[in-house]
Amino acid sequence: MTPRPSRVGYRTPNGGVSDAKLHEELMAGVDDTPLRIMSARRAVALGLTREEAEAVFSVQLPDEDGAA
Repeated sequence: MTPRPSRVGYRTPNGGVSDAKLHEELMAGVDDTPLRIMSARRAVALGLTREEAEAVFSVQLPDEDGAA
């Protein structure tokens, strides 16, 4: 059986269903900086420049010695 996408969310003005607002509500007040730093580091390893990754993930990557 093929998994079906979730239909949990809010109805959009065009009649579709979106879970974007639900995610915003769930993440309100959550500090996800460690996850965004990890993701930015992976993006750099995959070829993004440090500056691009910092902009995409809205973080400042620590230097190699651990300083920000």
